[in-house]
Amino acid sequence: MSSEPEKVVTTEQQQQQQEEEYEVEISESGSDTSSSDLIEYKPSWLSVLRFSAVNLFFPFINGMMLGFGEIFANELGIRWGWIGAYNHPIRQRIDRDLIIQRQRLKQKKEES
Repeated sequence: MSSEPEKVVTTEQQQQQQEEEYEVEISESGSDTSSSDLIEYKPSWLSVLRFSAVNLFFPFINGMMLGFGEIFANELGIRWGWIGAYNHPIRQRIDRDLIIQRQRLKQKKEES
């Protein structure tokens, strides 16, 4: 049991030595990173174009394709009789509403 604390002490001593060596390296170089590690980035027109394409144009195209896919799937569903696919054109709804209104007017006239 007495050998375990010695191992911990040696490990702590090793860590302290490593930290001291690292601090010496930092003080010699003057900073944490050397100047060769830092790269100055200047955006070019090509990089701005790439950024714009990826972040603005491609999501727009993706949304269009998703929309066309839904329209196509709905058309297939209507033609093949899938459950949940309905075709209610605007003109058909307007005509149906007019027919219902006319029927209600006829009923009111007959009642009075």
